[in-house]
Amino acid sequence: MITRYYDTFRSPAFDLLDSFGIFGTDLKTHRADSVDGEGIKIEMPGVGQSDLDVTAEGRMLKITGKSRTGRDFSYTYTLKSNVDETAIQAHLQDGLLEVKLPKKADSKARKIPVT
Repeated sequence: MITRYYDTFRSPAFDLLDSFGIFGTDLKTHRADSVDGEGIKIEMPGVGQSDLDVTAEGRMLKITGKSRTGRDFSYTYTLKSNVDETAIQAHLQDGLLEVKLPKKADSKARKIPVT
């Protein structure tokens, strides 16, 4: 599950306007599973590598940065227990952040020969 929060004061009116993307902080997030692991793609137009920080600690992945409007943002993602935290990769290109979360070697499916 991905959650979003800001380190600024929130009010119901702000949340309503923000839900329409008026402040430019409503980033689109996509998640997909594969045989080798899972991936997260987050659209971040106008965000540069120097404005972005991706960290993994335990079973938490945290993506923080500053949007093109200058607002701070933070996403937290709970990693599945089969994710290899030491092999996580993040790549930002053309406003799209791609985070690869590979499975641990011992949790990947393998074919078992029948004898």
